[in-house]
Amino acid sequence: MSEQLAEIEARIGSIRTLASVIRAMRAIAGARVRQTEGELASVDLHAATVSRALDRVLSLAPTPPKPEGPPLTVLFLAEQGFAGSFNARLLSELGTPPGGLVVIGTRGAALAAEQGLSALAQFPLPSHGPAVPPFADRLAETLLQLAGRAPIDAFYAQTEDGSWKARRRGIFPRPTRSTPPPSQPPLLTLPPAQLCASLFAELLHAELCRVALHASAAENTARMLAMASAQGMTERKLDTLQQTARISRQESVTTEILELSAGVISS
Repeated sequence: MSEQLAEIEARIGSIRTLASVIRAMRAIAGARVRQTEGELASVDLHAATVSRALDRVLSLAPTPPKPEGPPLTVLFLAEQGFAGSFNARLLSELGTPPGGLVVIGTRGAALAAEQGLSALAQFPLPSHGPAVPPFADRLAETLLQLAGRAPIDAFYAQTEDGSWKARRRGIFPRPTRSTPPPSQPPLLTLPPAQLCASLFAELLHAELCRVALHASAAENTARMLAMASAQGMTERKLDTLQQTARISRQESVTTEILELSAGVISS
């Protein structure tokens, strides 16, 4: 009986260690979500500023050519593990891409390859805000080379009401807007067509930064939910083992008392 009790107590110690790791992972994921939400506010402001500048200049530049062909899809999946069904759900909702596919996220890309999805290019998803702008630069250059005149869509996850949902967003070219020409034309130091091309490129960069941050926040939200579920399971398992240990301890004490009583009677 003492050996069984020792084994149960060893399992209790292992589960307590595991529970502390799960709590730490949940806390780290929550901190990254809050940090990313603050960074998103800055990116949104930058994108809105570039968009307004583009609106003012578009009326002065020649009409850009319309996109042709099926969109190039940029699929944002998880970079790391312990995110539950995050990758599987996104891949299920994506279905079959209508055109080419670029996959972001190392762990998710492995699952996409297992499911037979062929990617034209693959990039790791940055886990920290300062790494996002250089990542967006590299990704934008690759996308413009691969897309040609095809539109570019992003398929990613976005946090919503404590969970996350899949989103598809056209990120290039920007949807045309019927905006009246400005009452006072802006002062330009570049030809309007050249300035528009630069602003479109800057807007693509801002959109990629925005989507990457949303995807990172959603991945960490999924990890928080997975760790919360795992924490509940470990707590229930720990309660069960502690109850079993108490019963085993009581049975051991009872056995010892009976053995002592039998010895006294026999003597």
